[in-house]
Formats: sequence, structure tokens, C-alpha cells
Amino acid sequence: MKIAGRGRHQTYVRAQADNKAYVLTPCASGLSTAYPVTPTARSGTLAKRGRTEGLKRWARSKAGREHARRNAKANQKRLRDRQRCGAKRRDGEPCTQPGMANGRCRLHGGATPRGRAWHVSQYCDVSTPAGVRRHNRKVRQQKRYATQRAARLTAMTPEQRAAFDAWHRARRPGLTKAARSAERERARQNADARRLLAEQPREAASSPEIARIRAALATAKAELARLEARSNSRDDSKGVFG
Repeated sequence: MKIAGRGRHQTYVRAQADNKAYVLTPCASGLSTAYPVTPTARSGTLAKRGRTEGLKRWARSKAGREHARRNAKANQKRLRDRQRCGAKRRDGEPCTQPGMANGRCRLHGGATPRGRAWHVSQYCDVSTPAGVRRHNRKVRQQKRYATQRAARLTAMTPEQRAAFDAWHRARRPGLTKAARSAERERARQNADARRLLAEQPREAASSPEIARIRAALATAKAELARLEARSNSRDDSKGVFG
């Protein structure tokens, strides 16, 4: 049976032989190529070929595979050249994820919420079944995190727990980087002031001039005491009427 096809943009099932349907596709030479296809549910009608059939054939061709290979290499090169995140992970090693515009990856440096209550959990609307599922999923996640955090705190040594508490005191939620720097500077100044007030005044270095002045001062104090004692003795000897 000879099969012939027409048209450049659309092809149809034009023949049926050996209980199989065939679709005709135009070739570069002008002839048509027949591919077997699944018969349609509505017999006797023309089945239109899918719009992506040509794209799929090109993707399987040598040119399509070469194009995909070239794009994959270019994407891998861009990924290798991007700056690494470098944030400290839980295992102590630096993060190797590609960084965003701010230098951190999406896990360690995403968009920071704003406001004083940014660290407070925000729950979604529960007026719909999907919202209820999201709410329950978030509550379960919070409970799981609280259990893990309590286990980590219990396993800490006293030194580690002190460092943990100091870190959280220095980084109160809602403070910006500038505010934290100002607080650290005030704390440093207060510590210096307390240390200066606690220190005892140091003894000045002695010199011959200072020693002479101290001796003269001691002599003057002794003379003053002698005169006061003499004046008191005269007042007592005169009596009431002098």
C-alpha cells in the first residue's frame, strides 16, 4: 500500500494497513515518513499529531543532544564560579551552597523579616482545609524543634551553656547590626569605668621635695597641737570670774 502525505505544518492519519494506523510526517527531501500510532477511540476520524512531536524528535537528534550538552556545561561552569556561602553549619564545616546576591545561600542568608516581633511565629489562616493542614504542619514542626533544642541544652557542658546564654544575651531578637554594635560599645565602656573605680589610687613616687614638705607639714601639725593644748590649760586655770 502506497502512503502519501500533504501539508507542511500538520499531518494526519492518512492510511491504515495491517490493522495499524500510520501518521505521515514531512521530511526535508519532500517525501513523507510513516510512523505507527495508536488508533483513536473514534474510528473513521483524523487524529491530529501533537504540537511537541517535532520538538521531541529534535531533542533526540544529534543536534539536540549537542545543544543540551553545551547548555549543561555552561550551567555547571556558572555554578562552580559562584561564590560559596561559607556560613558555619551545624557540623562546624563551612556551607558550600552557592551564594545569592548578599553572599549567603537561601538557607543561611535569605530575606530577613523586619520589625520587633519578626521572631514570633506567624500562623496561617485556618478558614480553609489547606490552611488547617499548613497550620498543623507548622505546629508539629515547632514541637519537634523544641524537643531537639531541649535535648541539645541538656547535653551541653556548663561552659558551653554559659557561652550559649552569653551569645543570646548579646543578640536580642529584633536588634539590627548597628544597634548590637552600639550595645557592645556601651558595655565595654561600662566595664572600663567599673574597673577604674575599683582600682585603689596608686602611691605617688617619693622625691626629696615631697619628703621635705611632708616633714614640714608634720612639724606644723605638732606645733598646732601643742598650742591648742596650752590654750586649753590656761582657760581652765582662770576659773569662772577670771
